[in-house]
Amino acid sequence: MYIIFESRIFENNKNADDWLKFYDLEEYDVYKIFRITHGITLNDKIWFKFDEEINDKNLNREYFLYKYVTPDAIEFERKVSNKY
Repeated sequence: MYIIFESRIFENNKNADDWLKFYDLEEYDVYKIFRITHGITLNDKIWFKFDEEINDKNLNREYFLYKYVTPDAIEFERKVSNKY
């Protein structure tokens, strides 16, 4: 599972510190990052719910896209990508 989680979050590279600040985390922890983002990427429609969320009909991919891939997040990603 670790490899799946790791493939669905940002890489631990030169931009990782900026992303950690964005998500208010102190260290790169694959599981914590995955829990926050639910593994959402813009390239596909895959996302993950956790056990305590399975029956919550209000939690859907669009909710998490809105919450974590907002214009602010997209602008932040653009700045980070051009930073180096």
